[in-house]
Amino acid sequence: MHRMLTLLFAATVLVIPSAVAEDHDEDAWSYELDVTDGKAEVQMERERGEDEGEISFEYDRDEAKVSYGYEREANGTEVEAEMEVQFHQLVEYEDENGNDRYDPGEEILGGYTLALESEERLTGDAEKADWGAITRTSHTSEDGVPGHKFSSTARLDEGTLTFDFYVHGDEATLGAAEIEATELKLDIRIQDYPYQSDTSSLALLVEVGSEAEIEEDDDVERDEDGVRAQAADAQLSFAWKDFATVDGSDEDVGTTSLEVETERSAGEYEHEELFVFSYPRGDDVVHDPTMGVATQAGAAATPAPAMALAVLALFAGALVARRD
Repeated sequence: MHRMLTLLFAATVLVIPSAVAEDHDEDAWSYELDVTDGKAEVQMERERGEDEGEISFEYDRDEAKVSYGYEREANGTEVEAEMEVQFHQLVEYEDENGNDRYDPGEEILGGYTLALESEERLTGDAEKADWGAITRTSHTSEDGVPGHKFSSTARLDEGTLTFDFYVHGDEATLGAAEIEATELKLDIRIQDYPYQSDTSSLALLVEVGSEAEIEEDDDVERDEDGVRAQAADAQLSFAWKDFATVDGSDEDVGTTSLEVETERSAGEYEHEELFVFSYPRGDDVVHDPTMGVATQAGAAATPAPAMALAVLALFAGALVARRD
């Protein structure tokens, strides 16, 4: 499994004026959103006296990848944390054992490679997804918090795969989800997939990578829910609900871990995981992960109640805490 541990916060040509979120309460973060055809960047900032925090998100359309990081400076101490999530392939498979999730060896009927230079795949017999330009619109949450939405859509023959990202810079209600100030909400929407079989399901291949320099008393553990790296008061996370909305009904989402690499030595920690989301077949499938930063002290987000933990990471002396 190739390495994904270097995050790309490349400069983007600013072709759309920056937008700043209005203050909703004391936990609001100001943010700027910059969008080009192939990239979108969100830069969040908040200052409280000498306590300064910054969060960066970057979506790269051609790599189907989201990179995000956290920086904080307070009382002469600097904190940095980074994570990367990449979507490799969307495939159609036969659930031969009927357990509602993809298992290695089950028949794959075809699919689409989402990242142009992807080295991870479930099948070599996949077409290249045809990505269009990223679009950007204003968005107001159900409870009146102003924000923005940017979307990236790939054509899958007659169907589409769309990533809808929402940013508000403050606590906001989006449908059934409560989104924190420092979270980026993602809706994965698959519409009119060109199925080859009447009995098949869909599988999305995802990779998460992180690395860290940690102190000896930091706690790192892994179980069936993901990886937790715990230190003082902050964490980076990629999390998702355990169900998707399929043709208007909530259906379980299966998760299959394919490869896990974790290395820990004195002062260093690295983790990579390759896994699969399995979705029931349907003409309209919507799944909504979130990604962002959380702290116990209120410097950033706490998790939405219905979220299942995926991966937490710390980097370069980051302060990282467990997401409950």
